[in-house]
Amino acid sequence: MIVRFIELDKDYSDVCSWWEQQASFVVPRPMLSTTGFIVEHDSDKLLAGWLYHTNSNVAMFEFLVGNPKFVGKIRSEALTSFFDTLFKYADMQNIKNIISTTSHPKVPAMLERVGFVKVNENVTNFMRSV
Repeated sequence: MIVRFIELDKDYSDVCSWWEQQASFVVPRPMLSTTGFIVEHDSDKLLAGWLYHTNSNVAMFEFLVGNPKFVGKIRSEALTSFFDTLFKYADMQNIKNIISTTSHPKVPAMLERVGFVKVNENVTNFMRSV
């Protein structure tokens, strides 16, 4: 597995197609952080996610999306590689806490497996363009 920074010119259309295939919110390109990672294996793109820095030692991890063609063991291995890289990068950036929100029923267990702690339930997210 190879984990690299996302190159939006090269990767955005693939990631959008994954969101569309899963009937998920397609995140507009200007809303995506410049710190995103994508996992590849044998030239196939498997999953992607973004880290949003703040002006403190806290960051937000958001918009995790997987290529729907790859599930099971390969998806699990990709997630392990992804989070290993995300946590190493966060440590290098002196990020001490990473926050994430989700409405996907399988994501909480996955986040807990990699060390996240559930701090709230039944949260509703809001957004306003300015």
